[in-house]
Amino acid sequence: MIKPGEFLECVYVQVHTSITDLGYAPKSAKRGAQAAFDCIHINFQGRTLYIPQYSSFKDRVNRDRDIYEGSRVTSHQQLAREYRLSMPRIYKILREQQAIYIKNLQLDLIPTEDDDHRQQLVFTLEEQLSPTLQKIGVKRLHASEVIESLLRQLDNRYLGMIIYMPCNLQDAPSVASRTGENQPSLLNEEHH
Repeated sequence: MIKPGEFLECVYVQVHTSITDLGYAPKSAKRGAQAAFDCIHINFQGRTLYIPQYSSFKDRVNRDRDIYEGSRVTSHQQLAREYRLSMPRIYKILREQQAIYIKNLQLDLIPTEDDDHRQQLVFTLEEQLSPTLQKIGVKRLHASEVIESLLRQLDNRYLGMIIYMPCNLQDAPSVASRTGENQPSLLNEEHH
């Protein structure tokens, strides 16, 4: 089982390294790494975090649409094997895609659960971490590169894994000391 501290340590180190490699000052790298740590911890605390198999939201949307279209001619078990997903995940994707299909047909008369989509790691990083990185001086293009690099690293280490993110991280003292957990969060300044 993956410990949340190990996962968050990986996030911190990868973002710090990416920002440094792009030529930014160590202080910016530290602040960016702290922002990534906070982004994931704040948005997923008390929840289960699933590491998607695709490193961009757009790829995931296309994959989900392909699964939905493929379900008409291919068994659900075959789709699960082909896309390296669990059966419950295949069923969830099919339900979501069906809701999107119905929503499009009925001109937005049926509401969908947007919260489920917002909890996906990729979407959270793109919507919250990117603007935070830009706020500390990382150029927009570089912020996208940092996020893509982080997602590739997570794909390499945690692809398709599920991690429970507790509300407090007492099991991860090395992460708390490295990130300065008692310091105010950049994310809190923007989103609370």
